[in-house]
Amino acid sequence: MDANTHDRSMFEYYNNRAPVYDVAYDFVRFPQYEAPVMEVVHAAQQTLKGRRVLEVACGTGFWTQHLADAAAHVTATDATPRTVEFAQQKLAGRAAVQFVLSSAYELTGVPADHDAAFHMRWFSHVPRSRYAEFFETLHSRIGSGSVVFCGDDVIQPHLKDTCYKKPGCEDNWQRRKLPDGSTYEIIKNHFTADELRAVFSAIGSDLQVQSNEYFWWVTYKAL
Repeated sequence: MDANTHDRSMFEYYNNRAPVYDVAYDFVRFPQYEAPVMEVVHAAQQTLKGRRVLEVACGTGFWTQHLADAAAHVTATDATPRTVEFAQQKLAGRAAVQFVLSSAYELTGVPADHDAAFHMRWFSHVPRSRYAEFFETLHSRIGSGSVVFCGDDVIQPHLKDTCYKKPGCEDNWQRRKLPDGSTYEIIKNHFTADELRAVFSAIGSDLQVQSNEYFWWVTYKAL
């Protein structure tokens, strides 16, 4: 599967998942997630307080709403229209939040006037071959020395068997199924702390790597 095909699969999956996207953050249904999620929320708020934040892959705005409580301004971007529609409804009336429909690899229409960036549960979907492309685009909108906060899932034991490799590809893959029965094949990479340090120390300084039972997160300053 080439980059364009994977991008289309990701687009279709998340666009069609939009109506049920927030089920993942239903703490009544999944109470075990609340403390780990809020630990990341509080860490992000402390790191990005008072900054002009560029958020990549905002989805339906779960993280955006918490960023908006601490940041001076949030430019929230996503490539899928339906998720952005849900996010706009969730953040209606929040003057400090602007939404831009754009791919994370292009960030078209995003001004280069931010001093921080944020992405959560996105990096695992970036093909390893596109790291340079993604980081170059992101950093071009925030500038050297700007703070970046990002994180993603720690793989759970019961999910390890759902990930698989393909011949000639260094990424991990998963099949995802939506309530309507449709299935999608997407990249879902997982990382050790040492792997995270190797990736992010190459493109940032003052790197910090942290984790809890369900999530890892890193902070760094863009080079």
